[in-house]
Amino acid sequence: MIHSQLLPYCTDELDAMAHASNYYSWLLHNWQPHLQGTGLELGAGTGNFSLHLLNAPIDRLILLEPAPNLFSQLRSRLPHDKRVELRHGVL
Repeated sequence: MIHSQLLPYCTDELDAMAHASNYYSWLLHNWQPHLQGTGLELGAGTGNFSLHLLNAPIDRLILLEPAPNLFSQLRSRLPHDKRVELRHGVL
């Protein structure tokens, strides 16, 4: 179901998490054996982990973000990559 009014995200921890590259590397190391084909990141935020996921052996990465303010940052932050599909909304 797509909601017509999605609320903005109003905290700043995603800014701090942008610098947590060791954490994201650790996550990716542990998940890497399971990452293949198509991946779906629910609540992609500003793309902190998404950028790391692009280093995984995946064919396609679908990023879903409901908050309008985060989606605009996500869209401008991610490189143009044919494997990436951005979606604004909720499941």
